[in-house]
Amino acid sequence: LTGSIQNGGTIPLPSGYTESQCKWIVSPQKWYDNAGDGGYDEWSITGRVVSGKDIVTFYYMCIGVR
Repeated sequence: LTGSIQNGGTIPLPSGYTESQCKWIVSPQKWYDNAGDGGYDEWSITGRVVSGKDIVTFYYMCIGVR
């Protein structure tokens, strides 16, 4: 599966797959530098929930393997 989710959203699983059968990658849609220091804002994944400081939307790819 591929798609986008909002900050605080949960990465969906392919139909018929469990979380243990899947791997995923995530990327913020846009990077913001509100601090003006050239750095990137912080974001994290906890389980399948994605959250980030000053990041609204994330792209994801979830691959199921049996």
